[in-house]
Amino acid sequence: MTAHLMRRGVPKFAAARREEATSDEMVAAWRGYVGYFGRYTVDEKISTVFHQVEGAWYPNYVGTKQVRVYRFEGDRLILQADQPSGHTTVVWKRAKP
Repeated sequence: MTAHLMRRGVPKFAAARREEATSDEMVAAWRGYVGYFGRYTVDEKISTVFHQVEGAWYPNYVGTKQVRVYRFEGDRLILQADQPSGHTTVVWKRAKP
C-alpha cells in the first residue's frame, strides 16, 4: 500500500528547480505532506488495518506499524488513528465509475 496526503494551498517554489528552494519553502512543503509505503494486514474482527511501513518521507515511520481503525459509511472509507500529535481522521470517497 501507499499513502500520500497533501495539504491544499502549499505555495509553489519561486525557483524552477527544487534544489534551489529556500529553507522556508522546503519547510512549508514538508509540513504539508505525509507519504509512506509498505505492506498491510487487515483484522476484520476489530475493524483495524495495520500498515507496516517500509519507506516514508518521515524517517521515523520506517520499520513501524501504523494502526488505523476503519469503518465504511456508504461510499466512504473512514480511517482513524491516534498519533503522538493527536487524533487523525481521514475520509476516502469512492470514485464514480
